Amino acid sequence: MIVQTVAATVAIGVILRLSGETSSILVLHVVLAMYASLSPSVLVIGLRKHWEHAVERERRAATTDPLTATANRRGLEANAPGLIRLSCARAEPIGVLVGDVDHFKRVNDTYGHPVGDDVLQAVAEAIRSWCAPRTSWPGWAAKSSPS
Repeated sequence: MIVQTVAATVAIGVILRLSGETSSILVLHVVLAMYASLSPSVLVIGLRKHWEHAVERERRAATTDPLTATANRRGLEANAPGLIRLSCARAEPIGVLVGDVDHFKRVNDTYGHPVGDDVLQAVAEAIRSWCAPRTSWPGWAAKSSPS
């Protein structure tokens, strides 16, 4: 029983760290783990919930640009087949918008990267506001090219 309690406590600690839980919450979960070791089904349900949360957070981080909150290349690759199937099933057109922020390197060099980040966020928000509500679109952060 003691080995099960220790194993449950370690497993919950690892999963909680992966899911981004804070340390005060971790203490509560460790205490609950000791109780849960008496009831394996409670432990499994709790671990699964935290594992699914961690996996979803990592998937979102891998497919979304954190600065502009737009899908990145991986997001497009993951979603394109479904979007194309949906477009065909609904007999609706699908489009692609490719753009470039002119003189972006000059903005970064003159005003600094925080201002450049603000510009990229504003451009992403402007495009988002022009699109239909159900539109999904990726944004790529490319290296600044010389002006």
